[in-house]
Amino acid sequence: MLADFRDTGRNRMMNISYRFAGFKQQSADQEGRVLFYHDLQQAVEFPDYIEVLVPEGQHQ
Repeated sequence: MLADFRDTGRNRMMNISYRFAGFKQQSADQEGRVLFYHDLQQAVEFPDYIEVLVPEGQHQ
């Protein structure tokens, strides 16, 4: 799984959230764009207060 992240200096908590969820940095550029990946070998469960909705036809 990939996550495209843009470091703005104000969204540091999102960066930390990706890392706590098991994402690793794959690449980064000088403009603050970071690509994270997760190998899905150890999935993190969603907390009870989060509801994930996937639009019809958008999942595999």
